[in-house]
Amino acid sequence: MPFLLSNNARYALKIGMNLVGRDQACDVFVPDPHISRKHLSIDVVGDGTITVIDLGSTNGMVINGERVPSAILHPGESFTVGQTTFTLED
Repeated sequence: MPFLLSNNARYALKIGMNLVGRDQACDVFVPDPHISRKHLSIDVVGDGTITVIDLGSTNGMVINGERVPSAILHPGESFTVGQTTFTLED
């Protein structure tokens, strides 16, 4: 099962869609005022593919210094939303 790490927090990602944002109903709740209520989704497919998709947020998502709308993530890779950096762990 993959995990998302950020600021000493560890979030288990389930198969299917995982919402990330500052809405407490999100699967990954992040109290960063620079993150939208429903900022992005992390889609985990049964074959191990993990895709991160910005949901039209104002501040977007940055991977390797570049703002991108979506990306396939691999274990050890990081991305930033607002002022929060996340790392994917397998």
